[in-house]
Amino acid sequence: MTIWMAHHGMTSGDYQAKFNQYVGEGYRLREVNGYGANGQPHYAAIFEKSGGPAWIARHGMSSSVYQAEFNDRVKEGYRLVEVSGYTINGEPHYAAIFDKSAGAAWVARHGMSSSQYQQEFTKRVSEGYRLRQVCGYAVGNEAQYAAIFDKSAGPAWIARHDMDSAAYQAEFNARVKEGYRLRQISGYAVGNEARYAAIFDKTSGPAWVSYHGMTASSYQQQFTKLVSEGYRLASVSGYVVAGNTLYAALWIRQTPQGLNLLKNPGFEEAGAAPTVLTGSPIGGLSAAPYWTTWNNVSGLTTTEILPSTRPGGSKQMLHVSTQAGSDGIVQVFGESDKGPAKTMSGVWVFVLHGTVCLGTGNGGNTHIDAVSTTQGQWEYVEGPNGVSPANEFVVYAKSLEGASFYVDDASVVAA
Repeated sequence: MTIWMAHHGMTSGDYQAKFNQYVGEGYRLREVNGYGANGQPHYAAIFEKSGGPAWIARHGMSSSVYQAEFNDRVKEGYRLVEVSGYTINGEPHYAAIFDKSAGAAWVARHGMSSSQYQQEFTKRVSEGYRLRQVCGYAVGNEAQYAAIFDKSAGPAWIARHDMDSAAYQAEFNARVKEGYRLRQISGYAVGNEARYAAIFDKTSGPAWVSYHGMTASSYQQQFTKLVSEGYRLASVSGYVVAGNTLYAALWIRQTPQGLNLLKNPGFEEAGAAPTVLTGSPIGGLSAAPYWTTWNNVSGLTTTEILPSTRPGGSKQMLHVSTQAGSDGIVQVFGESDKGPAKTMSGVWVFVLHGTVCLGTGNGGNTHIDAVSTTQGQWEYVEGPNGVSPANEFVVYAKSLEGASFYVDDASVVAA
């Protein structure tokens, strides 16, 4: 289970104090959202205790300061991974997170009017980019947008903006019925009316819940309730409508619940060079610390660390390719013949070709506990252990001809 912290309604001083505290304790800032209330900046933020590349966060920047910061960081090899636009006394300000991760080509724009944003959106999508983040805010009575696009693969997706509350709810209902999940929501106000921009994508995954138009007290009630049920806050947006601070938020269930028994489950730790394993039955190293490779059937198995393409996922993923079924990656997380009798295991996979299975069991004795069902998109595969006690976790190619797949955020917990 990921360790995380979230706060909302923070003044600039409160936010800086929390930032200093959590960063000092080893947390990373995953999301920051700025909004103006009573002429003063306020912030909502999510911090997470995880590894990853070097990162930098800034807030309270005017448009010119933000542009200068952007130019400097890009020149230093950073990527913009989060941007929040908000208005204080009629002037736009920005909060942003940059990190030094590799990845697909990307483009970011800010200060766009609704028509300029639509033109940029249409242009970038036609060039093969995907919308990774959008933030709406108002300058005067006009909506403006900041957005990040990148040229990476992924599932089908849909984005909408400038929706009032009723239009957003209708869009939400329609997309959920079609099998889409909400990935990001931005709430903002134009002329004392709430507006929403949102991104949906067609992926499977753990249970999720989203609400919008929440007052501070109702947001806190939902936060407390959902966290007690095993959900974590994935995204939060604060906005002020007619003097009232409201929130829109997305929670995702930490599936499965409990303490993750795996080490380096998100492949975030500094990896080794790509690896190659041939022959059978034989084991070897993988490119990810704490993970190994194993060939039950003779063939070639390779691994390499890549920047993750999973929306909302870890910063890195492991690419595994095998030439035969029953070959893949392994993590031994306990002593043989010892461990919990029942576990629930899961892993995000993006299957390029073939099929993939997972299993949790005792030493080299594991069954197929769950099998992938799709190709060309991220899918969460999970299942209970078929062999006990549980002390070893595997992700293997199931198809006889082998498989090529990406792996992100694996977990094994005692049930």
